[in-house]
Amino acid sequence: MTKIKRVSLAVLAVLAAVPAVVLADDEPPKPETLAVDALVDKFGNPKSAVNLQISRPETSGKLYRFCATTDGFNKSGHFIGLTYWEIILDPDDPDRAKVRDVTGLFSDCYSARFHTPQD
Repeated sequence: MTKIKRVSLAVLAVLAAVPAVVLADDEPPKPETLAVDALVDKFGNPKSAVNLQISRPETSGKLYRFCATTDGFNKSGHFIGLTYWEIILDPDDPDRAKVRDVTGLFSDCYSARFHTPQD
């Protein structure tokens, strides 16, 4: 193979790889990431979502429902137990996620299996 053909093939290989890299960066965020963001937004400060744990999603049509827990504190800053959260979101409109505190309410979130969210 001539030197020009080798260089041409190398350039083509690089150019073929560029769209794949660009597309990888343009992937929409995962529903779990959107749910975590919605809960953190509810707190207004990411440091307030202490020991955040989240469940796997349940789906209903295009909506995702997550349960989550965070450490709960009283006004003096003392730990008082877990706070349970329900997050319902539409990945097409994540700014309108519904986040509600279900602690003390009859909720399936008490029996959910939780894990630490992945970045």
